[in-house]
Amino acid sequence: MYLQGGAFVLGDLGSGDDTARRIADQTGTAVLNVRYRLVPEDPYPAALDDCFAALRWMAGSTGREHGIDGNRIGVLGESAGRGLAAALCLRTRDHGGPALIAQFLDAPTLDDRLRTHSMRHLPDTPTWQASNSPHSWQHYLRGTTQPGDADGPSTPPPPAPGSQTSPHSLPRMSPPTRSTPPVMKDWTTPAC
Repeated sequence: MYLQGGAFVLGDLGSGDDTARRIADQTGTAVLNVRYRLVPEDPYPAALDDCFAALRWMAGSTGREHGIDGNRIGVLGESAGRGLAAALCLRTRDHGGPALIAQFLDAPTLDDRLRTHSMRHLPDTPTWQASNSPHSWQHYLRGTTQPGDADGPSTPPPPAPGSQTSPHSLPRMSPPTRSTPPVMKDWTTPAC
């Protein structure tokens, strides 16, 4: 399953099409490029609900009719899509499936508290500026909490998977493979 980036605000099937096709071609696997609802029109949990519905479709009988092995599904995304991938892993764990066997998270948008090492020390990278993160989270979490409140509690997972304290029972996570923009969560324990 592939989830495009765009700060929860931008993107569509076309913005992730080349990447999804390249992954399918290089791995010989089926890749579902998911179109999820965007903010500000549809705040949390709309995008996560769409991703969960797509996963259930892939893991169910319709997915099998298209040659998808429901026992071998992984999730990958870009930026906000990676944050949604992590949130999807938490939701599937907390709802008893469908099971995911892997999550590929490279530079995910995970933590609404905006206090990670990368947010503090990498404020202006070529692909993302830290000053944009509060706006992205405000749109995504509209109606639930105020992101970035250093004195207040973090949003509970899965909206902000970076607040997750126990990675147990999550699918294996790939290590980052490129530079880390300021939205990267400072994980100390890999999910497995």
